Amino acid sequence: MKKKQVCAVLTALAVLLGGCAQGTTGRETAAEQTAAKETETKGSAAGEAAIGKMEQEKPAAGETALETEAQDMNVKVAEIEKQSVKIVWDAVEGADRYDVYWSDTCTPDMVYKRVGSGEACEYTLQKSTHIPQYLYVEAMKGETVLEKSGLCRTPVFYKKQEQLERLSRGLIAVPAAQGVFLGWRMFVDEVSGYSDTGMTGTDYVVFKNGKRLALVTDSTNYLDSEGTAEDTYQVAACAAQSQAAVSAQELEAVALTEEPCAAVKPWTSGTNYLDIPIQAPAGGVTPAGEAYTYSVNDMSVGDVDGDGEYEYIVKWDPSNSHDVSQKGYTGNCYIDCYKLDGRLLWRLDMGVNIRAGAHYTQFMVYDFDGDGKAEMSVKTAPGTKMTVYDEAGNVASEKYITMPAEDLAAGYTNEDNYVCSAEEYYESLVELFKGWQDHPEVVAGHWPDTLEACFGIKKRYDYPLSDADARSLVDYFMDEYAPKRSEKNELRKFEGFILKGPEYLTMWAGDGRELETIAFPFPRVDDGLLWGDYVWNRIEPGNRVDRFLSGVAYLDGQRPYLIICRGYYTRTTITAYDFFEGKHRVYF
Repeated sequence: MKKKQVCAVLTALAVLLGGCAQGTTGRETAAEQTAAKETETKGSAAGEAAIGKMEQEKPAAGETALETEAQDMNVKVAEIEKQSVKIVWDAVEGADRYDVYWSDTCTPDMVYKRVGSGEACEYTLQKSTHIPQYLYVEAMKGETVLEKSGLCRTPVFYKKQEQLERLSRGLIAVPAAQGVFLGWRMFVDEVSGYSDTGMTGTDYVVFKNGKRLALVTDSTNYLDSEGTAEDTYQVAACAAQSQAAVSAQELEAVALTEEPCAAVKPWTSGTNYLDIPIQAPAGGVTPAGEAYTYSVNDMSVGDVDGDGEYEYIVKWDPSNSHDVSQKGYTGNCYIDCYKLDGRLLWRLDMGVNIRAGAHYTQFMVYDFDGDGKAEMSVKTAPGTKMTVYDEAGNVASEKYITMPAEDLAAGYTNEDNYVCSAEEYYESLVELFKGWQDHPEVVAGHWPDTLEACFGIKKRYDYPLSDADARSLVDYFMDEYAPKRSEKNELRKFEGFILKGPEYLTMWAGDGRELETIAFPFPRVDDGLLWGDYVWNRIEPGNRVDRFLSGVAYLDGQRPYLIICRGYYTRTTITAYDFFEGKHRVYF
């Protein structure tokens, strides 16, 4: 890798670096959070009191009471569980049914949703009770409302122990038109409620050059109108204050609840953004003789080393990267991990067997195992290689992925190249046509038993096809049938795709260590025939079969799961994994 650094501008928004109007984050690791038992009120005196609490409970800050025509239906909570709450009410004379309306918030403009209707004077809402739920009932006779109840605000039944990032205060100082703008994070355990302008909670003391500057009681930002590029700033949470305006003497007396965060200086690289120096990979030349260079593509963030600050995971695409619908060779795709100061921690070379383009490489950066450090999950293949660098920028280690034993036994190696040439694609069709009668879809009767029937022409050959007959039909398919469907079907020029070879899913530690490599869920099976790539007028081998999506979801409401998707439009496959114990486990 070249030592020369190429300086590229990564627009680091304040929300990524820590400054947001009312951002929240957690500070406990997953282990600490799991160790803390869920707070439940079921069966306890508190729970009985909560169920007994009732109908016209005072709205919380930012909520509004529901305007009602009558409030004597006595709606109350009868039963409450973690995922449901049952309400009951008094019968109204003459009513032939009761309509139940619900919302998870109560604000002036809230539109309540009708969730139930029936003759019984009870209703069970199937919603999580870690937050209040809001319900009211209308007694109906036909389409006439006889009576409308008051608003029932259900009690909070349990506290969810969600795994959250363990981040620092994240203070930033940004030059402004007049002075210096400061922004920082509010931690989840500092939030006490919400208002019309955002979350409410802990107050803060702002420090300038080591001395107390201001008290902030209504936000997580502050504008120092007299700030300069030479000033340093800190912030610390403090005990709740009864008023925002305090004298200098009173400010000195405010009790802090934590030590001030590390001091920061205003950004110097630009207005409202920060320049991070990054190192572009060297360009190259394709088998077709085309030269290419590299530019920054996608980016994600995560605290990979557990220091409370985000690192930046940057994907590099070559100038000849292609959409899955476009033929042609591409250069390798790379993924880098940088500190905020531009130090390169590691570089992942995806290798020749991962094509470069928008749909191929979806990298998920998250703390999947709950150790307080972010991992990265990405699709890999033989030839994918990780290079880790030391603090001086020297190579500390360089390793290919660990291929499964069964693949090594089958003769696959990290030196393999499965990039398809036009000649190889032609030969793959010859083999497909020669074995047409044995294809599972043909045997099952789902597809025609002859290729001529597929093409809408009279039968020419006996099956199984000889090599010569198969080649004759491939020629017809490429030169006559396909072009008639679309002039863009230039199958003689089809090249640059990866249509065979092993496919893997690898989880990498934040420091670049390979944690586990497994077979990729839902293998390609073929070049897209089973994925709809030959169905439409535009014949596009390697298109839908090689479109990938990934995501992270709290499927159990408490911990992050990895979501892997293959295929668009005609066929989609989805798998979910947990990595809680350092191994991929299929969730569904």
